Amino acid sequence: MSTTDILTLLAIILSAIAVGFAAYQAILNRKALVAARKSIEMSTRTRHIEMLPKAGFAIHVDMKLSNWISDLSKVIELSQQAMGNKDDELLKELAGKGLKSPDHLVDKFMYEKAPPWLSEIYISSAQFYYDAKAPQVALWGFSSEAGNYSYIPSFIERCEDSINHIRQFKSYLDDIVPRAYLETPASINDDKFIG
Repeated sequence: MSTTDILTLLAIILSAIAVGFAAYQAILNRKALVAARKSIEMSTRTRHIEMLPKAGFAIHVDMKLSNWISDLSKVIELSQQAMGNKDDELLKELAGKGLKSPDHLVDKFMYEKAPPWLSEIYISSAQFYYDAKAPQVALWGFSSEAGNYSYIPSFIERCEDSINHIRQFKSYLDDIVPRAYLETPASINDDKFIG
């Protein structure tokens, strides 16, 4: 056997060892990823369980966000209807339901006692809701008693933007509080179950 043959054979053997080592590393990396995923899932589940005693706050905020989304969706629908039919009465009624102040959009007790992250979701969502509801008063003219039909498209766009932002915040709540907990029957007080 020549020196070249020996070196070639040695290179093949070393390459096979390197490929085997790389395959073994890949198997170990895969196992490490599975273990990390399980650890993250357990950590998330633990946080969810720890959150349950405070879930009443999350339920309140979730309900408020759902109501705001529903209200803005209805306002969009009625604004489109008023614009399509040139319905002055409907437009005037919509303008009358706009908000002149953000007072009492957020329940003070809930805001102060809820976990900080939830309070931030609550107040930020309220700001987006108010951002759409405040300009609603401009659907009907102040100086002239007439509808501002040309303003409706930009107003609708503002409402849609607010709905999208509030939905994003709502999705965080959906990820944190299990749906089963939110749907727990509440017909009997908890005290009755404890003996």
